[in-house]
Amino acid sequence: MKAILKSLVVIGAVAGLTVGATNAFFSDVETSRGNVFTAGGVDLKVDYSCYYNKPATDGIPNCPWGTGWSETNLGPTNKFFNVGDLKPGDYGEGTVSLHVLNNDAWGRLKIENVTDLENECTEPEKEVETN
Repeated sequence: MKAILKSLVVIGAVAGLTVGATNAFFSDVETSRGNVFTAGGVDLKVDYSCYYNKPATDGIPNCPWGTGWSETNLGPTNKFFNVGDLKPGDYGEGTVSLHVLNNDAWGRLKIENVTDLENECTEPEKEVETN
């Protein structure tokens, strides 16, 4: 009986210390004065260059949907891809460059849910795919 009583006293003491320490830890208040927190802005500029069916040899991009643009803020007239006459066998490249001018920044481009809804190849596609 004495052993059980001693065990209960020890368990009660440990529980009391645990509750007291937890209460002291979570009820502590710290005050910091004279600090200033500032959220930085991001000055993002975008440029775009492209070629269509052959890279430019004379320095002028061969791109039917425009020659691209230099670093600028995007507006409603800035289109990355506006292809109207795309045919099997055509190829090209559109390069979009992001420039952050005044702060460190990190970006991520995630392309999801890309599906090919074609059921079969048309005759021009078959000719290109077999060559």
